[in-house]
Amino acid sequence: PIRQGDKWGYLNAQGKVAIPAKYDRVTGFNSGHAVAMLNKNFVVLNAKGEEFPVEGSGVLDVKEFAEGLAPYRAADKTFGFVDGNGKVAIKSQFESVGYFVDGLAWAKTADGKVGFIKTNGEWAIQPQFTTAKEFDPSTGLARVKTGDVWGYVNKSGEILNVNDTDLWSDFSDGLAEGRKGGKVGFYNTKGEWVIKPQFDGSRAFKNGYAAAKQGDKWGMIDKQGNWVIQPLYDRIMDLERVN
Repeated sequence: PIRQGDKWGYLNAQGKVAIPAKYDRVTGFNSGHAVAMLNKNFVVLNAKGEEFPVEGSGVLDVKEFAEGLAPYRAADKTFGFVDGNGKVAIKSQFESVGYFVDGLAWAKTADGKVGFIKTNGEWAIQPQFTTAKEFDPSTGLARVKTGDVWGYVNKSGEILNVNDTDLWSDFSDGLAEGRKGGKVGFYNTKGEWVIKPQFDGSRAFKNGYAAAKQGDKWGMIDKQGNWVIQPLYDRIMDLERVN
């Protein structure tokens, strides 16, 4: 997306304007589609810039696409999903929803219970949680909360509780950040400490490495907890893989 004046459009990979800047709002492209607002109406865009009006009157918002579906908020403030043609794929009926990952998205019912739906709108995991996050594609686990207790659920609805921590994070690269005794470490999908709590701060693993803090300095660790970049810096960003 690019902005020219007060309007939005899109560049292609060659840096040329592919879709003219005429929209009031836009999302990024995902699954070959993006969402734009034009004169207070929402449209779905494909990569050619073709517009498909979002079905329904009084639509309040349409979010970014994921796996071919985009959450939308209807006039009655309930959420559903539209497809790449702007048609309603899952009718608005939920208090709130997440994004689809590996065919499942969390959804909250009117009574405040959260479960996971399939792309046809049917429940894959019945609503039973207080809060839920998106599934991690590498582990097939999603972080969920029941009452005041966090845990994880797999796509079959089986619950994993990790009790030896007072911090529960989303899984990334197969590990999740936890905390014990005021120190941070990482546990695996069995709830076992792979990197014992020893750091004063950290971020999620990305591309096999995680930023970690010792004292007031940041460095980078591998999945065994070894320093690959010594903690010498006031701040460090995630390690990106460049081809």
